[in-house]
Amino acid sequence: MTKVFAGALHLGYWLLFAMLLLVFVLISFQSPVGSAMGGGRFFRLMLPFVVIPSAAGFYLGYVWLFPRFVLRRAWGMLTLGAGGGAVVAGMLGAAAVSVVFGPGYMFYAGWHSATTELLFMAALAFVQMAIGLVLRGFVDGFAQAGLKDALLAQNAQMELALLRAQINPHFLFNTINNIDVLIDKDPHRASGYLNQLSDILRFMLFETKAPHIPLSQEITYIEKYLELQKIRFSNPDFVQLRCEGDLTSVAVPPMLFMPFIENAFKHSENKNAAQGIRLSFAAVGGEVRFECINFYEARPAKLPEAGGLGQSLIRRRLELLYPGKHTLHISDEAYCYRVDLTLPANAT
Repeated sequence: MTKVFAGALHLGYWLLFAMLLLVFVLISFQSPVGSAMGGGRFFRLMLPFVVIPSAAGFYLGYVWLFPRFVLRRAWGMLTLGAGGGAVVAGMLGAAAVSVVFGPGYMFYAGWHSATTELLFMAALAFVQMAIGLVLRGFVDGFAQAGLKDALLAQNAQMELALLRAQINPHFLFNTINNIDVLIDKDPHRASGYLNQLSDILRFMLFETKAPHIPLSQEITYIEKYLELQKIRFSNPDFVQLRCEGDLTSVAVPPMLFMPFIENAFKHSENKNAAQGIRLSFAAVGGEVRFECINFYEARPAKLPEAGGLGQSLIRRRLELLYPGKHTLHISDEAYCYRVDLTLPANAT
């Protein structure tokens, strides 16, 4: 869509330019100079004298100056590049005039006439260069608006997928069954687990509506999730959670780390292993660092996809939340699946 819009804009501009040039030519024919020169010769002069410097200046600004200097806000270099580009475009026009009409046309009064003609064509190219910069800015703005709309739509789709993945039906089914078994054996413990499950559901339904929450609150939710997972096995050392730094002073998007943690439980077979899953959070140096390691005994037929969402969706969500400001490294080797994620620490 953007290419079609840009092409239509170029076509419309040059049609308008041709119409204005035609009007100028028709008016010039009414002058003594235009009448004496003749229509054919005058049209031949317009091509190298007006069209070539105009087109060269326009596309130097559109294709070369804008991406190199305007996007980088290098205004000094933009000024130098525009001046140099205008001179180059003028020289192209002067060379074309010399080829079509011979060197004498530019040098009919020596270097003085050639310099005057060259400066005129350079000024014309400079004006077209400015127009090219403006149009490129308009096209890029249109493209950015379209990209923003696409990202918003994609974000909405990912949020819907994330919401569906938050309340994992298998997790709920297993947890409720385990609590049901505990009700007769240990009612007090079953009541505690039921309260934790209630807190988790409340967090999923209400707290996740905020764009950011304190990291400490996210970890509290994770700790309750880990406690409920521990109902399934008797090894207290299977999961290790380590936290470092001031976790209350930084904020993160809710449920950002859970897909990786759910994935770790899903693909850790030996629940009797010591530290089969290692989780760590660190808020240091203006960054939040998350590490999730899980070990497995046999390589699955299909590489695990975090939280059922898949790595591609998680990576796109991170790109939307932290464009160019995060690092995510995922490795799978030697029966060890490892996730390292670093984010900027947003203040609460």
